[in-house]
Amino acid sequence: MFVLKVWLLFLFTCTQQSSAQKMRSFRMSVINDRQFQCSNTTCVPFLNVTSLKTRDCQWKCLSEIQCEAITFQASNANCQLFSNISNQLNNMLMNFNTVTMIVIDGARIPSVPKFRTQITYPMNNNAAYVLVQDVNYDNKLDILTASESVSRVSIRYNQGNGTYGPLLNITVSSKQYMLVLEDLNNDNISDIIVTNNGVATIGILYGKGNGTFNSEITLAAGASPIALAVADINDDHKPDILYTNWNRNAIIVYINKGNATFSPDLNFTTDVNVYAMQVIDINNDAKLDIICVSEQSNSVSIFFGRGNGTFLSRLIYSVGNGPHSFAIGDINGDSNLDIVVANSGTNTTSILMNGGDGSFLTQTTYTVGTAPLSVQICDVNDDKHPDIIVANKGSNGISILLNKDDGTFFSQITYTAGAAPSSIAVTDVNYDNKSDIIVGNSNSNNFGIFFHI
Repeated sequence: MFVLKVWLLFLFTCTQQSSAQKMRSFRMSVINDRQFQCSNTTCVPFLNVTSLKTRDCQWKCLSEIQCEAITFQASNANCQLFSNISNQLNNMLMNFNTVTMIVIDGARIPSVPKFRTQITYPMNNNAAYVLVQDVNYDNKLDILTASESVSRVSIRYNQGNGTYGPLLNITVSSKQYMLVLEDLNNDNISDIIVTNNGVATIGILYGKGNGTFNSEITLAAGASPIALAVADINDDHKPDILYTNWNRNAIIVYINKGNATFSPDLNFTTDVNVYAMQVIDINNDAKLDIICVSEQSNSVSIFFGRGNGTFLSRLIYSVGNGPHSFAIGDINGDSNLDIVVANSGTNTTSILMNGGDGSFLTQTTYTVGTAPLSVQICDVNDDKHPDIIVANKGSNGISILLNKDDGTFFSQITYTAGAAPSSIAVTDVNYDNKSDIIVGNSNSNNFGIFFHI
């Protein structure tokens, strides 16, 4: 039997450039002459480094946000960092001249969020795109998915206690790439809009106000429509529909004429294979702008709006290879919206910081999992600073990059998802004031929820 001794480490203070001091600290329990017995467990160290002193090993653990414990061997200057030590305290070996230290739960600043293992709900085959919104106006967030293989949109309604009800299928014209839920006809009822990737149309299903929808009507859209956005770009108080096509270098705009009629009056030249698009005021001039990413040219394009349905010539910014989606948010607290891109070809996220003058700085990149397809920005550890959450299709997991309080980020923390997670949303679906993670697992034919503990 051994005795577990608890002691308090001094607080580490780090200053980033000329900004205010950023406090990083933790408390650790200390177990002398013991190490984890990991030969037949999942608790193998995620990092081995050379450290001459115990304090150097502690510093390394402090810098790696996912670090839960260290083992330091002075005889060979070996410092092992662990990220998964569940149930390992009763599975330790005697090893003299070795010290093991464990971060006390809840004692790290900044804190590391904890999530339950995902709970899954079956959906249609290849449920690659997930959307979380209140569909039936009961003030509970429901979950919709688009399918890359069958002609159905799927909905599960929130039961109000963190569980979801039976599967509801809604027939559309073909497999879909993306879906949006917006009120197109100003009746205060949300409608479903989809890109029908298999039959070259935009599908519209007008809502009835009770969580059900009228039969689909369609708009011609050209071959393989993919990205989709809905916004009032000409300031006439009627939402318009914007879409792109695979292997076509244009954004097409269907102008809303009212009375459920649309006219394809506008198009904007882009690069080929625009897989994601958003319409938002990104330069704080109270006018909507269009932002999109091109997988072919490895770039972000920005069209600044004039407020009357016309736009300035696009600005182009380079990012990583194969940009597939992006998120927009103020990640460094300067009241300007920044752009975070998921680069599926380089297994990275790119961050384009807003310069505040209508320009963006050269990208900075962070490593995530394999083939990241979807990214969101949300504060998941309740420190008032937005973090980055990514769905990695190739490595069947999600990555979380925690904000260091200044718009730079710690190395990724990873969680196992289903097969081929392709879309992600982050919001509080069980109303406990904590952000949960919802992921569309395309090859598992389901969505998963990681409830925030």
